[in-house]
Amino acid sequence: GVALRNAGITLPIMVMSPEENNYYFLFRHNLEPEIYSFDTLAKLIDNIKQYSSLIDFKVRIHIKFDSGMHRLGFTAKEQEQLFSILKEHNTIIQVASVFSHFTSADDASEDSFTEKQLADFLKFSDSLENSIGYNVIKHISNTAGIIRFPHAHLDMVRIGIGMYGID
Repeated sequence: GVALRNAGITLPIMVMSPEENNYYFLFRHNLEPEIYSFDTLAKLIDNIKQYSSLIDFKVRIHIKFDSGMHRLGFTAKEQEQLFSILKEHNTIIQVASVFSHFTSADDASEDSFTEKQLADFLKFSDSLENSIGYNVIKHISNTAGIIRFPHAHLDMVRIGIGMYGID
């Protein structure tokens, strides 16, 4: 992200799995971290407070929802606690997007699970928007999702391995 900023890129840049000791660089270069757990959220809030003299803007974040991959992300059971924290810190944090990842969009035998992931994600994202009081960008489609589930394109898509010609 820092290299992109130094090269003159001014568009939003999302940083996946930010390291705690790099938050200073996120703030200094207006980079937008992925937040996938209460631990990452708490560390971000602590760092915003620590570097508040350097920050004259709300830090834009991207909330990861675990719709079924079970690697990273907030679950539906955690949403009330998450929404409460986001509302409590709405003067320093702004949610830019909410996203998830299809586990099996390339496998027709798993289409019902993919549709369930989409439904769960949309329910979570609607609840998030209602809680924080504004709309956010929503994205869940990976390369296979782009090809096989056009109704899941939402606000944006992530091409991933499709950049290499692999679907």
